[in-house]
Amino acid sequence: MIIFELMGMTNYIKIFNEFLKKE
Repeated sequence: MIIFELMGMTNYIKIFNEFLKKE
């Protein structure tokens, strides 16, 4: 489902943002 993929993408971006903040 597209919604599922969108949710996964948002989650990925969230984790990536947290990773950048740590740097």
